[in-house]
Amino acid sequence: MRTLTRTGAALPTPDGFLTAVGCPVSGAQPDGWAHRVLAAGRALLLIDGLDEIPERERRATLSWLRDLLDAFPGNLWLVTPRPSAVRDDWLTPDAPDPDVPDLLVTYEQSLLTAVRTKPDLGRLATNPLTCGLICALHHDRRGYLPHGRKELYDAALGMLLSRRDRERDMRGPDGVELADEPQIQLLQRLAYWLIRNGRTELDSQWEDVIRMTVAHARPRERAELLRGLLSKNELRTDLLAMACLEHATEIAPSVHKEIKERTAAILPPRSRNESKMLVDAGPFVLELLPGTGGLEDDEAEEVVHTAAALGTDAALVCLKRFRDNPSPDTRFKLGDSWHRFDTDRYAQEVIQHLPATANITVTSPALALSRCRDHSPQALDRLSCLETLILYSPLPPAGLDALPKDAPLTTLILGDEHTFPDLAPIRSWPSLTQLYLRKSVKSSGTPSLCSGA
Repeated sequence: MRTLTRTGAALPTPDGFLTAVGCPVSGAQPDGWAHRVLAAGRALLLIDGLDEIPERERRATLSWLRDLLDAFPGNLWLVTPRPSAVRDDWLTPDAPDPDVPDLLVTYEQSLLTAVRTKPDLGRLATNPLTCGLICALHHDRRGYLPHGRKELYDAALGMLLSRRDRERDMRGPDGVELADEPQIQLLQRLAYWLIRNGRTELDSQWEDVIRMTVAHARPRERAELLRGLLSKNELRTDLLAMACLEHATEIAPSVHKEIKERTAAILPPRSRNESKMLVDAGPFVLELLPGTGGLEDDEAEEVVHTAAALGTDAALVCLKRFRDNPSPDTRFKLGDSWHRFDTDRYAQEVIQHLPATANITVTSPALALSRCRDHSPQALDRLSCLETLILYSPLPPAGLDALPKDAPLTTLILGDEHTFPDLAPIRSWPSLTQLYLRKSVKSSGTPSLCSGA
């Protein structure tokens, strides 16, 4: 075995056994002879020298032996290492870990949370190749992913360029082994050519390239790049410069101050116009939006509006932070944004956590109510506690009967092209005091309300 592994070549398959040990008559063996003998269970294999294989190469040898044992059962295998060199159970298959199912669930949830909360990861996960890379890196690091994009890329490069092949005992062609730095330089030149020629398959938009360039630049170069962005005197480039600060480990104080001053006028947004400007800048602004702490009511409302308008998974994570915000306008905006996100997930993560006094707007009642009933009963329970409900678009065939009868509704607003055979079901809510019929809402009859309308 020491001779076979010394050259770094792959360990032999049955047809190469005789050649591997230098048998002088190996060329005379009939085609498929070794395979037929092994398949019939008539072979005796003698394997010596396991104790002389370097420790780092024993895993590959173990895998080779196990594959042979699985492929050709019923033969006799005699392995002769020194007793002190390997454990008695060296060839025994690893027992399944009873904690693996729970661990996999934990890994799944942490990976989904990371992809949804980090826009960088979310964009990369849309490509099958990089999605697989993220999963491999997540598994390799036992459920942990770096926080920043630069740290993520560095970890991925470290895994792919050196560790992964080395740990799998894969060697370069003809024994040529490149260190990490030369490989990275080659990849940088290739990536530059791809970007300049519009041949990118991965997440290589220019704003991403600029952020990574700032992250890898030296302090003087970093300052020049950021000043170049600020010199454009455009909101988008000012915000991009702000986003670059996450990766700038060292920066000139004057440049840092100018970036903060430029963006302070719009972060956090305080008006609908400022919110629209942030939305127009792109999804990366989600990373710049503040949390709920310390915000005025109008600022919290516009942060929610900005995130809702972007409508991404990362935006939903941002909205979740405002579920307990006491501002009525902020709660109204949360209840008004259901249609921008996945029906089930928004119901579970936002709607069911809003207080009973919050207004809920349902743009597609037929879809929302049926899916809540099938997949999100907690959200349907949440509607049972609702005081104000705004409905747009057609209701399910059952009409208002589809709504929870025990809801303490005081206000019901029906908008757009609702057509109901009968509005009599509103009597199910004795607390209802206000009914608004907007636009061309039609009905075959409108009953009187006991508390007035």
